Amino acid sequence: AQVSPAGQVVYFESLVSRMMEKLRFVDYLKNHPDIEKIQLKPPIFVIGFPRTGTTFLHELLGLHESVRSHYTWEQMNPIPNTDNEDIDAQAADREKRYSGNKGKFNFLFKHLISERIQHIHRIAYDEPEECTIPCAMELPWGLTQLPLMVYAAEELFPMGAGKAYSQYYKMLQLLTWQTKERRGQDFTWMLKCPFHLPYLKELFEAFPGATVVWTHRDPAECIASACSLYETIMHMSMEEDSVNAKSIGAAVLKYSKLSLDKAHETLASLGDRVKVVHVRYTDTVKDPKKLCQEVYGKANLPFTETYEKKLDDYLKKNAEERAKIRAKKSGVLHDYKAEDFGLTTEQIHEEFKDYIARYNLLEAKKK
Repeated sequence: AQVSPAGQVVYFESLVSRMMEKLRFVDYLKNHPDIEKIQLKPPIFVIGFPRTGTTFLHELLGLHESVRSHYTWEQMNPIPNTDNEDIDAQAADREKRYSGNKGKFNFLFKHLISERIQHIHRIAYDEPEECTIPCAMELPWGLTQLPLMVYAAEELFPMGAGKAYSQYYKMLQLLTWQTKERRGQDFTWMLKCPFHLPYLKELFEAFPGATVVWTHRDPAECIASACSLYETIMHMSMEEDSVNAKSIGAAVLKYSKLSLDKAHETLASLGDRVKVVHVRYTDTVKDPKKLCQEVYGKANLPFTETYEKKLDDYLKKNAEERAKIRAKKSGVLHDYKAEDFGLTTEQIHEEFKDYIARYNLLEAKKK
């Protein structure tokens, strides 16, 4: 694929801003040593292939009064612009950064990048966002670099994650320290990202005691969607007619299998020393409350009446919104099929037959 003029701007801006943020991050921690004294409770990570229900489950779990998530806007500019450590001064600085980043966000997602990505993966300024940006100081997880990461998986995975997860721990300390509703509060970070799969060893080393919630779904349903996601991202920075859909299909199939094998290898070596909750997409849809109760039991957090009420309200509203969509018969905004990327359901099932059998994915879907 050929990089477009807009893509050159995006890549340059992304790489330079990442280097600048990393330097500012290291410098700020050096000048404010108390930040690294903060002891974080073991977080909860929701992981899994794209389109396996990770976003829905993350939103449900995020309703608990004892958890916190980080937002898109603060990921864009997480480093305070003031050295005043007073919490009110930090709150005022956060308000300035919040207001100052709105224009950049709107330009990126309404003009330069366009809103096509929103049909596949919603990115909202004021909503929780994945771990990609904090980890992108060390890993190639910038939005437009993600397809290139998929293509280069065989070369990247043996390199490991570097300092990505130890730095991420420090970033969470910083985000805790600078925020009124987090500093001094007893809470657990609720996090989410599909790209943690091949780096579970590094994740558990940096976050001992963390609970990983791994979502599973028929890979034939989610791999085609992932192909569509990466194709859309490539169109943001490449000349569209130079992007090869079949090449994307082959790369995503290989990346997904490598990620899966790496994750299973890590869990086999760590055994009972780590907390992992395996969740099938069908079970999430069938009984989300029961699933949330199971996850919080594993994470040693209470399933409170307050949380149950929030869950009930959310699920009721979600069901009403889905009913309206069905009534309008407006179709699916994100339209994709495996054949568009040179793949077939049979081919994907054969490649992932052990995975499908391990989590009983096809039989669970029939029920």
